[in-house]
Amino acid sequence: MPAIISQFGITQKGIYHDVQMSIWNKDYKAFLAKLRQARQDSGLTQMEAAKKLKKKQSYVSKCESGERRVDVAELKEFSRVYGKSPSYFT
Repeated sequence: MPAIISQFGITQKGIYHDVQMSIWNKDYKAFLAKLRQARQDSGLTQMEAAKKLKKKQSYVSKCESGERRVDVAELKEFSRVYGKSPSYFT
């Protein structure tokens, strides 16, 4: 089987993410913990937060678990719903 070469790396089975680009780096893990804590501090369940965000509960779950990466516009919405400044998450 030929190796696959991409901006992410080389592997015999497919593309892998460089560790540096992984959502599982230390800073992003800390962000995810703060995202969950902000929701809990606001007294909201994932379902309640999702309703306020006009999203499905699975969206909140995926964001909190790191399965889905949160962008700046989404962070602003989480901040609004949770009553936190965007700087809280840094």
